[in-house]
Order: sequence, then structure tokens, then C-alpha cells
Amino acid sequence: MADIKFDIVNDDITPFVRKLSSKDWFNIEKRAMRKGVNKLKNDARRRFRSSLPAVRKQNPKYSDKMTDAIMGKTFVSGKNVKGEVHNAGTRKKTSGTYRARFYEQGSTRKKRGSIPGFHYMKNTEAKLDDAMQKVTDQLDVEFEKMIRKKGYDG
Repeated sequence: MADIKFDIVNDDITPFVRKLSSKDWFNIEKRAMRKGVNKLKNDARRRFRSSLPAVRKQNPKYSDKMTDAIMGKTFVSGKNVKGEVHNAGTRKKTSGTYRARFYEQGSTRKKRGSIPGFHYMKNTEAKLDDAMQKVTDQLDVEFEKMIRKKGYDG
């Protein structure tokens, strides 16, 4: 399973950020991280669709499409908000998303031939800088919203 993990490091804290309550900061950080996770998730899905166009189609045996296997989440680890994008899919009984893993790394089958590895998640790691830029931009937007909402002049 290919995972892409990243987090926000709170090294440079401005006086404005010190004025925020921990709940406000947590919500701002989580919304910003979600933007970065969605950027990576959408890029991985786009790469998967371009390498194997059949992943868009609904298979009657399963309740979802293979592109639904690429999922992202934000979570709290210690004092940091972290993001993760993976291609494990869900564990629902009717889900067929587990098949996406075989297309990421490739597989050899004796009777029916091999599945080539498309490495769509590994190639998405190159976009990590773009995702962090998206997080930074969203932090600026969230700070501006908070300044207007709370009336800080700081």
C-alpha cells in the first residue's frame, strides 16, 4: 500500500496566531491540511484514470469504482495535524477498491498473465510541494477570515 504522509510544522508563530484560541487554531490548521490532502488525492485519481481508463467504469459486481480506492484523511497526532493519502480503499463487503493496490505495484499471475505496475501513487509524491503550497495558501485565507471575524488588529 502506498501512503503519502505530511504535516504542518509550527516553527514560525506570529503574534496574531498566539492570540487565537487552541480550538480556532486547530480548525484553521485542519481546514488547510484538508485542502492539501484533496490536492494530492485528486492528482492521484487523475494519474490512475490516465494510466488505466477502465477504472472510471462501474463494475456490476462491486458497489464502487476503482478510483474510489484513493482516499485522503486528516488526523491529529500529538499536537500536529497530519494528512494522509492512500490507495487501500474501504473494507466494505461490496467494495472492489482493494484491486487498486495491484495496479499500483503490479503483480504476477500464473494463469492469466501479469498486471503492470502503474505507480500512480509514487508519481503523486512529486506533487507534495504543490500540496504544501496549497496548505500555505489556505492558511493565509483562513487567517484573513479569522481577522475579519474576530476583529484582530494585530
